Amino acid sequence: MKLRTILALLIVGALPVFSLYWAQSVGGNISEVEKAVKLALSFIKNGPTFSFDGILGTLSAVKTDVLESHPPQYSVTIRFDSSHSGYGNRTGQILLQVITHHTAVVRVIDGRVVSAIIGPWDELHQRYLPD
Repeated sequence: MKLRTILALLIVGALPVFSLYWAQSVGGNISEVEKAVKLALSFIKNGPTFSFDGILGTLSAVKTDVLESHPPQYSVTIRFDSSHSGYGNRTGQILLQVITHHTAVVRVIDGRVVSAIIGPWDELHQRYLPD
């Protein structure tokens, strides 16, 4: 009888500890979609187009699609404004000083950016796309 009581007390005492540990470990994990969005936002934020004259408060992910493939592909649509026209690092170029709205589509596979297109501009390879 004493042994059963001791075991029951141990189990009841350990249950809150294990449930707290489980809740912290599950709650601390972010989904693969969230990881892809963070990576895409970081890529655009640190890329030449946004770094040159992007307006920080305008950078946001507006849509995320999970493409049916193996491995999964994430297509993240990002919008932001810049204070001049054009794409990439425009140092030394004559620029129109006008707020320019940009929409980027960033594709992420296995934790890597494999494509980043801003309108007619390939942000990953820093060149205009062919017609």
